[in-house]
Amino acid sequence: MSWSFALIGTPAAIVQQLGRIESGLTGMSLEEFKEARPSIEALVGLNSNQVNPPTLQINASGHASATGGVKTYSQCAVHLRSLDATLAKEEPAAVPASAG
Repeated sequence: MSWSFALIGTPAAIVQQLGRIESGLTGMSLEEFKEARPSIEALVGLNSNQVNPPTLQINASGHASATGGVKTYSQCAVHLRSLDATLAKEEPAAVPASAG
């Protein structure tokens, strides 16, 4: 079974999204992701700045094989980089002042 994802966002947003990714997995893919998630979160956390959070791009995937319910092979690949860019966010539309 396997899992993969690609995200761009702040470290906090990426960690939050990992929970959504996990909730969409089942079976062996879920177990594989649960094993890899703490390491992925640690890597993302190493790129943190509370004053001006960086914009990160992360691509990750994992795969495992099992024979008779026993895992015989597994691998995980993570590509993480800090983008020299500001993440554009949609701002709520201004509410026009009512004419009185």
